[in-house]
Amino acid sequence: MTDITVINLHGIQVRIDEEGRYCLNDLHKAAKANGKAGNSQRPGEFLKTAQVQRFVDRLTDANNVASVVSIKGGKRQGTYAHELVVTRYAAWIDVDFEIDVYATFQQQKKNEAMVREGAGYALELLVRPEAAEWTRRFPEDYYRALARMTNTRHLHDSMKRPNLWGQITRRWIYSVIMPPDILAEIDARKHDGEKLHQWLTDGGAEVLDRQIQSITMLANSSVDYSDFKSRCQQIHGDGQLRLIYPAA
Repeated sequence: MTDITVINLHGIQVRIDEEGRYCLNDLHKAAKANGKAGNSQRPGEFLKTAQVQRFVDRLTDANNVASVVSIKGGKRQGTYAHELVVTRYAAWIDVDFEIDVYATFQQQKKNEAMVREGAGYALELLVRPEAAEWTRRFPEDYYRALARMTNTRHLHDSMKRPNLWGQITRRWIYSVIMPPDILAEIDARKHDGEKLHQWLTDGGAEVLDRQIQSITMLANSSVDYSDFKSRCQQIHGDGQLRLIYPAA
């Protein structure tokens, strides 16, 4: 195993090896973070069942590639499994988690298509031709989480929010869910008083909601702003979220 990439699921990095296998241990962490799994649903418990073992063996024979591999020691340590095994594992944990995992895989494929076809694909999927009417997009839970994490004051329904909150939203919400050129295009189109989210398509708004939930969870679980920034950097780095694009 020489190359590892990651996707983001409920604020948890899920590693992918060079054969496209996903780390089941990371999936378990994501399920626990979302309150969907306990220690009894660790990958080892799932894989030792006879039915799953038969499925793994048949899948390996069909593809001529190991559908499950385990790495011991080092940063890559964990059990990596074919997408079909991962989906069965997610279903074994919880049906809602299975849906989340399936949606994430579909978004990954859309993102890869965007990379192949260029920025025009993202523009069409994410951005409306004109701004929609303003509606509330960011829930109060998001602002309460930012207030606690940054040790700033939260006023319910206040339109005057600390500048730091706007910086966080720009950096860890919008700059994560869309490429810089797409964000710049929206900035150029919008008029005074319009918000970025008014320019998002329905699919783009769904992506925004998922990222808001992810950042809210990170803010709630961070000790302070410094801890929050460190964790965001670890998960998202300097690039965009790997799985961001809605269905066409």
